[in-house]
Amino acid sequence: METGVSENGVKYTIIRERYSPDLIKLQNIYNIDRYKAKVIFEHNKRASSFSRSRYVLFEYPNGDFRFANLERRYGISKTNVMYSRETCYGAYGMKNGKFYSIQNKRPCILTVNNIWHGISGKDLEEKVQTYEGQYILGRFGWLRNLIEDERCHGINLNHVIKYKLYNIKACLRHIYKVPYPVAQMLSENHGKYNPWDFMKMWKEMKKNLINIENLKAELFNDPLFKDTTLMANSLGRKVNCSWSNKRLKLEHDKMARAIVDVILEFEELRNLNIRPVYQKFAEYSGYQMFTTNHQLIEEGKMMHHCVGTYSGNVDEGRSGIYRVFNHTLELNFSTDWSDKPKEGKERRKILSIGQYMGYDNVAAPVELRKQVKYMVDMFNLEHGDEVNEEDGFYVELKDSSYEVGDLLPF
Repeated sequence: METGVSENGVKYTIIRERYSPDLIKLQNIYNIDRYKAKVIFEHNKRASSFSRSRYVLFEYPNGDFRFANLERRYGISKTNVMYSRETCYGAYGMKNGKFYSIQNKRPCILTVNNIWHGISGKDLEEKVQTYEGQYILGRFGWLRNLIEDERCHGINLNHVIKYKLYNIKACLRHIYKVPYPVAQMLSENHGKYNPWDFMKMWKEMKKNLINIENLKAELFNDPLFKDTTLMANSLGRKVNCSWSNKRLKLEHDKMARAIVDVILEFEELRNLNIRPVYQKFAEYSGYQMFTTNHQLIEEGKMMHHCVGTYSGNVDEGRSGIYRVFNHTLELNFSTDWSDKPKEGKERRKILSIGQYMGYDNVAAPVELRKQVKYMVDMFNLEHGDEVNEEDGFYVELKDSSYEVGDLLPF
């Protein structure tokens, strides 16, 4: 590795450096004949890369540092003189005691994830042995605690210093803004949500909860819990985390009836804006699909559950609702995380069962659920490619922060 000190006292260490083959060839020609090098450059400048890339550590006299991805592009002028311009495409470091990060030329917060996944090496021990890993851990030993637990990888490192979050317990308390036992429980019960979507959902749910310190996994994972917090938000009520599951159901049903009564009084009959993929499944399966807001309301009243409040989910493309074997079925259209796509391909989207409930929110029997799952699986198998390729199956959501198909209650 090349090291040196600039005139203003900044030490630099070139960790990695690469010259493109096109640049090496151009420089060799330039050293022999500048005119011919100019001809070669003009002929190939749109198809070739005349560049030099470097990954450099800069260390400043006041203790600040910066790891930077630099690219210098070369060209030859009309007077046959070689010129170059260097650009920083990404960097992270510390300035005036604050961490920072630049990704794709834009500033953003610096997290463990930004640092650690950018260091070469397939595992922790390999990364630790690199020059960059040794430098970072040598200056900030507490980072190793956070590196070893992926739940802390998204935390802002400036918050770590500001709030002294140097261990896992402190980080989890800060992330979820609840006492550690509850934070630990939440971190282990993300369900099908990725960490970012889960945090969006949790922040909204938390506004409508009281006695959060008593929240247990049994209540949080109850299928009615998220729906109840949604309805509580609409009604200006609170969900008590000390409730039993039985009490949760009673309150859920009361809130559902209250919302349905208001909707029936003021909401005119209208057709739902149904995502085409759900319509295609109805044609394929023969299942009865609910197509108006009043149909959903009547289903909810008849089945004594809250599907009457799902018009928004249907309109925004998150849900398709059906009546199947005297039970209410909700399907979602979302990313398939079960199978890694081939390189260069995006993950496909598939239909999946969100909820399949009978009267009074009793889960459908296993045999019925198996039949429905078989129908959904066959649809994905036979129509998956055309569903993913056809532009008409994609709709613009009112809130673009949601991923299509994710059942987020807010």
